[in-house]
Amino acid sequence: MAGLIVEKGQGHAYLDIESVRQQIYAAVVRVTDIRRAEVTIDNVNGRAAVRLAVVSNPTINAPRKKADLRREILKVLEDQLGFASPPNRRSTSAWLRQSKRFPA
Repeated sequence: MAGLIVEKGQGHAYLDIESVRQQIYAAVVRVTDIRRAEVTIDNVNGRAAVRLAVVSNPTINAPRKKADLRREILKVLEDQLGFASPPNRRSTSAWLRQSKRFPA
């Protein structure tokens, strides 16, 4: 079966990549000052690699907006879908930088 696998305890759930992409897209467009967003999810060696490209107002505070987007994406992946992020905060930050691409 194509898609993503979420394992929790003894249970397994299979998620369609398009469904996950739509949920992340819905969370991203709710963030204020985002004009347009493109979300891509790839299955890379069993991991969900999330790439995000956004167009926003030119007057935003970019570091704050990046933090807002990161928070919304993690809410979907961890809280709603049960995906686990890396074990410590430092590696979570590195994992997010590697798996999401923000345009300059």
